[in-house]
Amino acid sequence: MATADEAIHALVAWNIEPCGELEQVIPHRVFKVRQKSGVSLILKDVSKQRFESLSFELDVIGHLDREGIPVAVPIKAINGQQIIDMGDVRYTLAPSLLADGAKEPGEWVDRVPSYGAIFAELHLALKSYPNAALAAKAWSSDPVGESFDQYIPNLLRSLPDQQVARLSEIASGIEGEMRRALNDLPIQLIHRDLHDGNIISSGNRVIGIVDCDHFSFGTPMIDVAYFLHHTIKWLKREDGTMVGNEDGKVWWLSWVPNLLRAYDEVRPLSARERAALPYLMVWVTVSFVDFFLKKGKREEVQLYLHLLDFVYEYRDEIARSVESKG
Repeated sequence: MATADEAIHALVAWNIEPCGELEQVIPHRVFKVRQKSGVSLILKDVSKQRFESLSFELDVIGHLDREGIPVAVPIKAINGQQIIDMGDVRYTLAPSLLADGAKEPGEWVDRVPSYGAIFAELHLALKSYPNAALAAKAWSSDPVGESFDQYIPNLLRSLPDQQVARLSEIASGIEGEMRRALNDLPIQLIHRDLHDGNIISSGNRVIGIVDCDHFSFGTPMIDVAYFLHHTIKWLKREDGTMVGNEDGKVWWLSWVPNLLRAYDEVRPLSARERAALPYLMVWVTVSFVDFFLKKGKREEVQLYLHLLDFVYEYRDEIARSVESKG
């Protein structure tokens, strides 16, 4: 992990002198560099990534840029490389996609069509990535196997009895449907971390997609499910629950068809892809319960169990919403 002084020193590799102190966007990992010209850059400590994985990521980002997807392509240093080692720390430097003083979005739902369109454009661009050795470089997601062979068994061994009872009920109530819905979906390269925090907007227009360090194989609907499940957290009530928040549920269900309509206009969705979304949301949510349990973050575990309740209890309404073309 880089200190602020180390990060400032690393900028000599690009012959850049910052204007003022660096802003730590993520402490010791991501720094915002302001230049005298007014242009801001993002310096990242990428030491945790294997060099081969990072090189693959940058190659895909370059492809997306050529395909017109708004991504931040790392800047070449003086030595002509995009990846720089300074002591024990490895860095990349890229443009900041949200310019200082950019217009912030107004009503969130007004951005939904822009989100749907850019998701579809991203998936078309990722599908066209021309690397013949892709299978050796990207990992794959198996939502059914991961859910019922890994996450759920682990949670049933580890959660308190009351939560185990509820999770068992959900698992037994949804497993058959989930296996049928997620069988033999189209597979390609996907972003794999496409939530609202990784989408940069100005006004109601998407101007960037960031955190492209999870490229992997999976159905494109994984990206859509990631996005949808993250937005449900906004419906949390004071006690942390989401089920029973009728106004919130109605609001959430009201804009989902608009998102998918905009996606469908760019990359037509099959009925099977639409039908898969509620079950992919279950998989995403269970994976986060397992992740936070292993991290010992009990509040996050409880939050995602409430989110799982929401997806399970309202799965029929979610299915009608994602299947709607009206």
